[in-house]
Amino acid sequence: MSSVPEITICIPTFNRSGYLREAIEYARNQRTERNIEILVVDNASTDDTPQAVAAIADSRVRYVRNPENLGMVGNFNRALDLARGEYITTWSDDDLFHPDLIEAQATILDHNPAVGLVYTAHYTADATGRVLYDLIPFPQSHIWPGVRELNYLSRNCYFNQPLLRRRHLDRVGRFNPAISHAFDWDMWMRFTLVGDVGYINKTLVGFRFHLEQASAQVDQLGINLVRDWCAALESAFARAPQEPQYRAMLHNGYCEIGQRNLWHIIHLLQTRRYRMAWRHAGTTAYALKRAGWRLVPYSVRDAQQFLRKRRTGQLQYLFVGEDDQ
Repeated sequence: MSSVPEITICIPTFNRSGYLREAIEYARNQRTERNIEILVVDNASTDDTPQAVAAIADSRVRYVRNPENLGMVGNFNRALDLARGEYITTWSDDDLFHPDLIEAQATILDHNPAVGLVYTAHYTADATGRVLYDLIPFPQSHIWPGVRELNYLSRNCYFNQPLLRRRHLDRVGRFNPAISHAFDWDMWMRFTLVGDVGYINKTLVGFRFHLEQASAQVDQLGINLVRDWCAALESAFARAPQEPQYRAMLHNGYCEIGQRNLWHIIHLLQTRRYRMAWRHAGTTAYALKRAGWRLVPYSVRDAQQFLRKRRTGQLQYLFVGEDDQ
C-alpha cells in the first residue's frame, strides 16, 4: 500500500474527547480498501484529548496539536493544509457516520472527474445518537452542473460532511475566517462555481444535536446569525460571474434569510420574548434591504407543486421541482 493516502478524513477537535473517540472509530470502521489517513487536529484542548488519541493503536491515525487555539475556522483550515489525500473531507468530531460513506462518495469522484464535491442525505440525532428526523434534499441521486446545484444551495445549506477533490479545493481556497458560523456554507457554494456536484440519496451522515455544539450555544446565547448568513452569500457570489442568473440567486438567498427570520420573530412574539424579537427585527431588515424589501418570489406554479407534493406524500424532501423528478 502506498504511503501517500488516497483519502484524508480530517477531524478538527477541541475539548470533546468523548465524542472524538466515536468519530475516530467511525473513520476506522469505514468499509473500503482505500488508503485512508485519519487526521485529528487538536485546537489546543485542555481535556484528555491527547491521551484519548494516543490510546488508539492504528497507524492510519495522525495526531497534530496546535500550540495555541486558532479558533474554529482556523483549525478547520489547518486541517485542510495538513491533509495529504487526493480526496479530503472535514468531519465534525461529534457527528455520526455510516461505514459505507467514504466508499460511496469516493466512487462518484472516481468516475466523474468534473465533480469536485459529493454529499449525501443526512439525519438529525440527539446527544445519544437517537435519530430524530431525516433531511433528504432530493428524491433521487444526481450529478449536476454546479450552477444548477447553486440555485438550491443559495437558499438553504443542506450539505453535511461532503468529500472534496483536491484539485477543486485548490481552486476554491480555504474557509473564510471572516465568517464565524456559516463558513462551511460559503465554501460549498464556492465549490459549485468550479465544478459539478454529486448527491447520494442515502442517509449516510448523522448531525448530532447537543448542548456543547456551536449551533446550540448560538441558540442559548440568543446570537443572531443573519449577518453571518448574508456574509456567506456575499463571499461566495463575489466569485460568481456577474450574470443575471447569479444575481437572481443572490437575491433569492437574501429573501430566504429575511423571510426565515420573519417567521422566527413571529414565534418569539408568540412566546412573549419581546426583547429578542426586537433584536432580530434589525438583522431581518438587514437581509430584506439587500433583497430589495421583497420576500421569496414563490409563483402559482410553486404553490401547485406544493399541493401536489402534499397529495403524493413527497413533503419529506427539502426540494422537489418538476425538473428534479
